Amino acid sequence: MPFYSSSGSSYRPAKKCQMRHCDREVGYYESSNKNSFYCPRHSCHANYKCRTPSEDGERFCKTHAVCAHYGCGKMISEEDKSFRYSKGGKDSWLCSEHCCKADDCYKHRRDSNTKYCDDHAKENKCEVSDCSSDRSSKHYCEKHTCQHPDCTRKTLNSGRSKEKCRHHQSCASPGCTRHVNLDANNSPKKFCDYHGRCKIHRCHGIVRTGSWYCAEHECYIATCHRPKDLFNAPGTRFCHRHRCSVAGCCEKARTDGSKPPFCISHGCMNKHCRNPAKVKNGCCWEEACVRPECGMPKATECGNYCFNHRTTHNDTSTPTSSRSTRGQYSHGSSGRRPYFVMNNFSRSSHSPTSGSRERQHAQMDRIYREIYSRPRYY
Repeated sequence: MPFYSSSGSSYRPAKKCQMRHCDREVGYYESSNKNSFYCPRHSCHANYKCRTPSEDGERFCKTHAVCAHYGCGKMISEEDKSFRYSKGGKDSWLCSEHCCKADDCYKHRRDSNTKYCDDHAKENKCEVSDCSSDRSSKHYCEKHTCQHPDCTRKTLNSGRSKEKCRHHQSCASPGCTRHVNLDANNSPKKFCDYHGRCKIHRCHGIVRTGSWYCAEHECYIATCHRPKDLFNAPGTRFCHRHRCSVAGCCEKARTDGSKPPFCISHGCMNKHCRNPAKVKNGCCWEEACVRPECGMPKATECGNYCFNHRTTHNDTSTPTSSRSTRGQYSHGSSGRRPYFVMNNFSRSSHSPTSGSRERQHAQMDRIYREIYSRPRYY
């Protein structure tokens, strides 16, 4: 090409286009100084040797208008309308996916691993010895180039991040995105400056972000990063600030800091009291019943005793703690019988069938036991 009509040359006889029903003069290939078999409208612009006419108005025939790679159907008109066969020096055309990527080279690519022909692939090969891919950076292919932005170093195959170079390896602590430093052997360390192995002696666990201890030794409270108080309470899940202050107790304290550091069982059952419980799940010594084994709160009407342990010290209708034989109708050294017992006793003492004093005493005692379900204190 360029391609002209043959009538422009006076020394060449005019020939008619071989296309049926076409009376135009044949075309002329200037690059080869040869006439075509068809007029410019029906000639294939590939070269003068092509005897296949093109479709009306098309530049190439059906053979030369399609990519020569097997199975590819791309057309020249779809991709490169300015393509000229004479420039490529070949009798076939290849699309951009099958043609060598090198400038002014129209040869077929060597294989699927490269974008170059066999000649240019060697010049653009990745510098990794066993890699046949093309370089995407100055020295390495895309697979062997560090994926960190603006970095063209070689990837570290033995690193945690195989797509990164040795200078951009991330910290092994979960959730940490910081890069680690290199050791004396120019190898990346496992942790960044903010993380590492658990600080507990002989523990090889990995710490979490923002902590110095692994999950096994860190306080169970999500916002706390102190170690568990395992020395004072083996088996606890909490640190010394969140664990109950009672020695050996593994449970969580009800509050932190400003309020009593006791668990629900060892703190006073009065939620406004800061003191430890007298007995488990009871009140403190100040608010509990004075009975040694009782932790129930004192009752207002019972003085220093709870309702269950009220005595004659705060109720004159209850019997005393010792007996006495003084008096015909007395059963204790102090205090009086309840009025309802005395009324029954009076009625029985005036009965003609009441009998002796022993019978009167037995009857009175029976009436007393019927009224009070719990035993008397002697």
